[in-house]
Amino acid sequence: MFELVSEYAPAGDQPQAIAKLTEGVLSGAKHQVLLGVTGSGKTFTIANVIKNVNRPTLVISHNSVRRDASNSAPNSRQQPPTAALQQFNKHVIFAP
Repeated sequence: MFELVSEYAPAGDQPQAIAKLTEGVLSGAKHQVLLGVTGSGKTFTIANVIKNVNRPTLVISHNSVRRDASNSAPNSRQQPPTAALQQFNKHVIFAP
């Protein structure tokens, strides 16, 4: 089970996006797109979708996204002890 640990709660358009994306995954949609400017909370939105769907998830990224993720959380000790995911990136594939 994916445990999302955060000081933040979804805000603004995020609750609607989370609900629509979750519904799409659960209904078998093959492709969905989440658009947003830098810093708009896309990663947090997708983390909430992963939490809601509760399926094995493969996250794929190119190098610059991994660099950005590692810069935002440079100390891996900030992760909870149950974290199996050290960095969260942009491309997400849900298992059927």
